[in-house]
Amino acid sequence: MITKHKGPRTVAGFEKSGQGVLALYSAKAKAEKGDPKAKLQYFMAQLEMGQLKLEEAQKRLEEFKSLTADEKKKIDALMVDVEVMDIASKVGKNDPAGAIAAGGKFHEMKKAGRPVPSGEESAGIYWSLLMAYYEDQKDAASYEAVLNSVKARFGKNINPGFLKRCEETLKKLKGE
Repeated sequence: MITKHKGPRTVAGFEKSGQGVLALYSAKAKAEKGDPKAKLQYFMAQLEMGQLKLEEAQKRLEEFKSLTADEKKKIDALMVDVEVMDIASKVGKNDPAGAIAAGGKFHEMKKAGRPVPSGEESAGIYWSLLMAYYEDQKDAASYEAVLNSVKARFGKNINPGFLKRCEETLKKLKGE
């Protein structure tokens, strides 16, 4: 698999994924010829395409000693997506305790000022598990803030059943 589509399921979203694949192969060809800038572009493209696991991404990141502030900021944002998917991959299908623990890790990331994942899938997982954590903590204000972020990010594309369950949970947390 070259990439996993992360954006909206629209023509523009799929075109962007396609452009990312082209950029990946272009940077790879240049990187294989020894171009240091292309090596960084290739690494960033691999992160964006979801081709690297967390441990490998962290190891590869060590190769890049002199990053600009912009490069570091972009890599940090891409690494959040990789980290979220890594944490989520360890949560079993019917594992509420694991979901809450993962949500607790995301809470710590949020508290530390780390960015919200940029990918559609990783952001959805991040917010779902964060909401599970806040529900467990009975933190209505944080749960509501996350729910509002989900509504803003996904708009009309939110599953109505999911939204209804979340709003019922929020009412319960508020004691309504």
